[in-house]
This record gives sequence, C-alpha cells and structure tokens, in this order.
Amino acid sequence: MNTDLVREVCATGVAAARAVGAEGVEVFAVARRTREVAFEKNDLNLARADEELTVGVRVLSGQSFGFVTVNAPGRVEEAVRQALAVAKIAPPDAHHHLPEPVALARPRYDWDPGLSEFGLGPMAELASHLADRIKARDARLSIDGIRVSAEEAAVAIASSTGIEASHVTSDLSGFVMGMAIDGSEVGSFNYDGASGNRLATVRAELLSAMDRFAEKALWALGARKGETFKGRVLLTPDAVGEILLEPLLGALGADNLRKGRSPLQGRLGARVAASCVSLRDPGRLLDGMAIAPFDREGQAIEPLSLVRDGILEGFFYDAYEARRAGCGSTGHGRGGAKGPPVLMPGLIEMAGGDEAAAALEARAGRALVVPRFAGRVEMATGEFSGVVKGGFLVGSGDRVPVEETMISGNLYDVLQAIEAVSSDRQNIFGSALLPWVLADGVQVTAG
Repeated sequence: MNTDLVREVCATGVAAARAVGAEGVEVFAVARRTREVAFEKNDLNLARADEELTVGVRVLSGQSFGFVTVNAPGRVEEAVRQALAVAKIAPPDAHHHLPEPVALARPRYDWDPGLSEFGLGPMAELASHLADRIKARDARLSIDGIRVSAEEAAVAIASSTGIEASHVTSDLSGFVMGMAIDGSEVGSFNYDGASGNRLATVRAELLSAMDRFAEKALWALGARKGETFKGRVLLTPDAVGEILLEPLLGALGADNLRKGRSPLQGRLGARVAASCVSLRDPGRLLDGMAIAPFDREGQAIEPLSLVRDGILEGFFYDAYEARRAGCGSTGHGRGGAKGPPVLMPGLIEMAGGDEAAAALEARAGRALVVPRFAGRVEMATGEFSGVVKGGFLVGSGDRVPVEETMISGNLYDVLQAIEAVSSDRQNIFGSALLPWVLADGVQVTAG
C-alpha cells in the first residue's frame, strides 16, 4: 500500500472546497484491502478479499458543519458541494471549528512485507492449523468458528487550515469461539484471539490465544453450585476490560465531564484507585505494535497519563471538547472516513505488578476467578451487576468450577480496593494491554 492516491484525493477535496467558497474543509480518505477466511463446524465456509476507498468530507459554513462520505475519487467534488449544502442548514455551534496543524512525530511503521503477501491460501492454512492445535489439546473441545483476517490501509487527511498527513497500517488478526462438551455436559461459551502487525509475532500470539481458549473452555466443565459471600475476586484481563476499564474510560472522556455525567469531574489530582493502579494511553506504540501518528482530525497522538499510582492525572479531549474546555486536544478525535470525528479513547495500558497471576491466585484465599462478565456497569454511579461466565472458586487448594454466579458492587469502590495486579499482561486485540486484578469487597451470589 502507498499513500499517493489518498493524498491526491484529499488535496482535490480541499481545492474543490476553496473553489465553491467554503469557509473550511477537512477531507479524510482511507484505501483499504482486506482478506478473510472462516472455518465453521470444521469446514472452510468463507474466503473473501475486498478493496475499498472511502472519503469523508467535512465542510464548515459559519458555525455549522456538514458531512458527506463517498467511495469513489471522482465524486469528491460532488461530496464537497453536498456537505456545504448540509452545513448551511445544520444547527450552529460556537465551538465548531477545524483544528490547526501541529507537529507530528515521524510514523513508527512496523511494516512487514510478508503480511502484505499473506494471501487467502496461507490464511486458510493458518486457520486450519489453529483448529488442529485446539483439537489436539482435548477431544472435548468444540469449535464453533475460527476467523483469520488481514488488512492493509493507506490513510490521509488534508484540511483548509493546512493539515496534510498520511500513514500506512497493516494488521493480521484471528479469533476462535466455542466450548467444551463432555457427554451431555456443555460448558460455558468462550472465545479468544490476537492481533498484530508482524507476521511471525502474531502467529505466536494466535497460538497462545488458542491455548487460552482451550484452558478457559475446559475450566468450565464439571461446574457446581457456587458460594455466596462478600470478598475477593480475581479478574482476568478480559474481565478487567469489561468491568473496570470500559466504564472508567467513559468517565475520563471530556464530553461526559462537560455534561456532568462523570463522577471524576473536579477530581484531578485526587486518589481514585489503589496505589498499585496506573493507567495510560501509550500513544503510538502498544506492546510492539505501531499505531497511527495522528488522529481523525490530524492532531498528534502522544502518550497520556490518566491514572498514576492511583492518582487521577488526565482526561482525553478531541478538538471540539478541547475548545470548550479551553485546553488542547489530546489526539482523541477518532473514527474512520464513513463518519465525522468522535471523541473516543485510544490505546490503553494498565501497568503490571510484581507477582504473576498464578501467585495472586495462590494467595487470594477464598476468591472467585472471573474469566468473563455479562452484565451492566453504570458509568455515572459505578454500580455493576451481572453473571460470571466460566468462573471458578479458589482457596481450597483446587480450582472448583461453578455454575453461572452473580457478582455486584461499585466500580469506584473496587478501584480503591484493588490489592494487587499481575506482572503478566495480555494484549487485547492490539487495543489494550491489561493484567489480572485481585480486588476485595465484591458481592458474590450463587445462582
């Protein structure tokens, strides 16, 4: 992939906007090539390859924006005219603007030519190999589906304020879902996967993901009724993301701060978690995987500390929220060419601790291990409740799988009651790097 086409498309859009007298314009273009294979019920049932060009045009008229997306280079001028027409009838907002250009770091590409040449045939072989690895582990493992996909993209942005930037990305990912079945007993549904932009590295990560899937699925066999108590839970990285991370990131967003929805409003510099908790957006590099140097608005993506040693240090902003708050964008205007920029968290890294997850489990005493959580967490109040999938009790010297068990509590109380985080962390599909978390004070209710 190269950026010549998308850069030219963006330049054409900016020139077209000037020609029709638009006050401002931003053109964001993505040329993407994808390949995917899927196995279901042990047979290859999908193999596809697609290429697409998507162009998003955002035009400013007075204090109003209009947005149009098209999928052909020859329609960019038309998109500019349509977006201008939309802007002229859209409701105004004094904070609407197009950001100015900023200095961008040199892109840290981790480009792997082998990934670009990794076609449908090798991808099908890889998917089959992953399935064989699971089957060889234990005959009781049943695979509902395995998918392997590869993507390359060239991305560019240009605006009337002088922003001009581009980069290329590549990615290979895989995903498995299924369960363990032993006679008439069907274990809890499970899934796992991995993503990366180095062919050799992601192969190894996918094999580890298949092993994790097998382990979690087998854990769920032989489940019995659990116990009711208030005490410790040991959250796996997946559960950390589901229970702690997702609502916390919502509370750290500038839009929720402004609207009075975040309980973290006004708490900058205050303790919001145990001292073993540190959370940051690593910017352009997560666990060896290179990320874009700029966001959907052409603003720099840099590391951002959110929580350090339990102390709240930062929030994230896009250009709109930054102007309203009187500060600078943190590079969190995100999204693709099919829509205008939206405020979204970026990559997330939670610092690890001093002990391995196995050591945390060994010293947890009576605790419920939570591999997966299905429920709700209210960002504004922190209240959560839901069902633990594939959980098991520890503390008696053995892992005892339990039937679906309810847990409930308050997110913000749990953050303060975290006793330890593991030294080993899991890369969650290239978007988060998370440890296991041991926390106290959670209500566990047997079904």
